[in-house]
Amino acid sequence: MTQTEARAACRANYTDLVTVCSEEDNTALINLTKTYSKVWIGLQRDETDLTFSSHLITQSLTWYEAQTYCRKNYTDLVSIRDQDQNEAVKIKGGNISMSFWIGLLRDDWEWTDGGHSAYMSVNVSLESPLDYCKKENISPVFSPAQQGCLRTFHLIGMNMTQTEARAACRANYTDLVTVYDVEDITALINLTGIGSAWTGLYRNPVQSSTKWSNGDEVTFSALSGDCGSGPCCAAMKADGSWESLLCSVKRNFMCYKQDETDLTFSYHLILQSLTWYEAQTYCRRNYTDLVSIRDQDQNEAVKIKGMNSTTPFWIGLLRDDWEWAAGGRSAYRNWWDGQPGPFPSNCVKLVSGKLYSVPCSNTGPALCYSSKS
Repeated sequence: MTQTEARAACRANYTDLVTVCSEEDNTALINLTKTYSKVWIGLQRDETDLTFSSHLITQSLTWYEAQTYCRKNYTDLVSIRDQDQNEAVKIKGGNISMSFWIGLLRDDWEWTDGGHSAYMSVNVSLESPLDYCKKENISPVFSPAQQGCLRTFHLIGMNMTQTEARAACRANYTDLVTVYDVEDITALINLTGIGSAWTGLYRNPVQSSTKWSNGDEVTFSALSGDCGSGPCCAAMKADGSWESLLCSVKRNFMCYKQDETDLTFSYHLILQSLTWYEAQTYCRRNYTDLVSIRDQDQNEAVKIKGMNSTTPFWIGLLRDDWEWAAGGRSAYRNWWDGQPGPFPSNCVKLVSGKLYSVPCSNTGPALCYSSKS
């Protein structure tokens, strides 16, 4: 392909042609391209003055159709940054007797990874989004456990404190990385080798928070008691109530399997004593995830399915004081043995594929991510 075709292909399938930020990036790219003598990267000479031109299209389309047309034939629907630009667009559109679309969209839809994309390709024949949400909530459907497919990872190789690392990630990409699963770990190891680098996980000194392993919102709880110091996980008892236990305790556990076609799911009681973290890994490898529970009816169904366990069994609820800088609800905690450490080890590095808490004043490279729009 030409460079133009290569960039178009990257933008169509990923984010863009690669930006090389460090020697580590260069090494990773060499390993990736061993079978090719030369490949395109994103570096080019700036031969333009970055001016732009406006084009009025006298063809009646919906906003979404207009967006598609502009992206296919130009750059995008116009955006307006100040009054001067607004005046220029007004003059350009003076030959049309009716109002015309610009690029501003207001709706109540958001991307789960926080991306700012306004792209929509939705085919829902309903009176309103509210009707759609009501119908969706009739039968609870679990969220997917893997949420990393909308991101690209990046390594900034200079030594920085955690605060500096986060600032660098936000200035150049989106934020410090959120780790959702073992696939993320594998990708980050390939990026960093066996060294250590900052992730977005940090301790919240004010309060703990609860989260489901699969990222579902916590809308129902039958939890009682407190496990004491350290992360606590929920185990369901024979009467359907939940008790709070140290996540390092070994218990049987309940997985669920979600059908990717019709979004139905099934429960699977595993009569094998593992820690909560080990159970999470097992469920994700063999099913979908540890079970999450949204209401009393679902709680009753899980209780019945777990009757063959003679002891309380793990469900997917985790309570700890660790949060991700980018706000992700990931409950993935691939700690090294003896981790996490106590205060002041309040920030987390990825060290040889596992999480390790250290003081935030320590230094190291930064693992960042960027959202794919």
